[in-house]
Amino acid sequence: MLEGKQTGRALETQSQQNAVNAAVSQAERYVRGLPLSEVPNGRPPFVVVVDVGNAIYLFSEFSRTGGNYVAYPDPRRYAIRLDDLHDQEVQDRLRCLWLAPDSLDPSKHAARVTKQVSATLAELAKSLEKDYEVERVANFLKRCLFTMFAEDVELLPAGMFYDLLVDIKGRNVDAFPYAVKDLWERMNAGGYDSRVMQTIKRFNGGYLKTLIRSH
Repeated sequence: MLEGKQTGRALETQSQQNAVNAAVSQAERYVRGLPLSEVPNGRPPFVVVVDVGNAIYLFSEFSRTGGNYVAYPDPRRYAIRLDDLHDQEVQDRLRCLWLAPDSLDPSKHAARVTKQVSATLAELAKSLEKDYEVERVANFLKRCLFTMFAEDVELLPAGMFYDLLVDIKGRNVDAFPYAVKDLWERMNAGGYDSRVMQTIKRFNGGYLKTLIRSH
């Protein structure tokens, strides 16, 4: 659903934002007023507001029920200024918006990435199981995934596990089992880590303690 306005107001001023918000609300009313016979595949997944001569604003609602439209891809990047049209990523986004709007649905990207990661983990597990017991491999991979999660949500210092792996790969791969064992013991007990010069939080001791014993 495309809604065009010419606010004649400076970008990012309150009056201009109010005008954009009003245009979005108007476009949403149009969407919800469409007869079901005209939208057999669901209501439009995008509302596009064009402040003529200023910027383009994207709002999405991928359930196609006509629910609340939210800034796309996020509140920081939903406004496309005229100069941004030189950006290839922006051009690709607008092209997909008109030709294949459902391809921009983040949940579909997440599902594809999850499938790819699952396939990679399965291959890794299979290769490790040639030399180690299945349960031992499973426990090792669970530890790695848990540590990556802890790093992503910043329960561990940002980049700690990633930087450790990169450092080991570049310098001494034989140090890997000792380095990760030391990290997991630190996570199990909590305390100061001299490598990152920060205090590591104590995680669920029972869970990590069990995994460390199975090492």
